[in-house]
Amino acid sequence: MTVLLLMFLEIASLLIVGSWIGVGWTLLLLLGGFVLGLALIGRGGRAAMSAVNQAARSRQVADDALTGGFLTVVAGVLLMIPGFVSDLAAVALLLPPVRTLVRRRMRAWAERSATQVRVVHLGGPPPGMWAGPEPGRSSGYVDGTVVDGSVVDAAVTDVTPGTRPAITRHPGEHPVA
Repeated sequence: MTVLLLMFLEIASLLIVGSWIGVGWTLLLLLGGFVLGLALIGRGGRAAMSAVNQAARSRQVADDALTGGFLTVVAGVLLMIPGFVSDLAAVALLLPPVRTLVRRRMRAWAERSATQVRVVHLGGPPPGMWAGPEPGRSSGYVDGTVVDGSVVDAAVTDVTPGTRPAITRHPGEHPVA
């Protein structure tokens, strides 16, 4: 619903500006906004990557420089969208007081979201660990076919570390040549 409202506002802004200054000038403004948006995306992307690299080298958090580059990229994307409502939002994002406000809101949202992250362990080995056999012991695995979530024609195969698993045929299976 929000996307439809934004589309309606963009089309309405195009029609209003087009009736004021003419179709040719409106198309020229749209093209200029697109080119300026591309330039801002390049500049903001380079600034953000430079901030990330510098922070990695100095082992610090690249907070203001990174969000500044990100906001520049967002402003560039907004400028590339045809219409003048998104262009006004892009110009607002380039103003320092608005950037400071948006940066504070982004930081508060990120801090709230970071406290809500939960790691859920659904059994098995801990994340990053392999539940292999103890050294010198063998482990078995089930070799079979799964149909609709159920194991069908299963055979337990014994695997000893350092050996190839035994190949078992299932009922109705043709031998492999």
